[in-house]
Amino acid sequence: MRAIEAQRIGYLVSELSLMGAEATDAELLAKGVYLALLGVFTTRRYNPALAEDAVFRRVVDLALDAVERRR
Repeated sequence: MRAIEAQRIGYLVSELSLMGAEATDAELLAKGVYLALLGVFTTRRYNPALAEDAVFRRVVDLALDAVERRR
């Protein structure tokens, strides 16, 4: 499981880096986005109303905005 998660986060880090994020920022933002996604998936099982797609999309938008501001 750790290896799979490392691949998923690595992919996000790579994409954020291609967008211009510095290595440390890319790593932190990738982990944040990934953890937010896991939270949405987990919460859907017991509280679907809380696990709105719009909330996750906003988190992703905030991460992308952070990259854009630092360029």
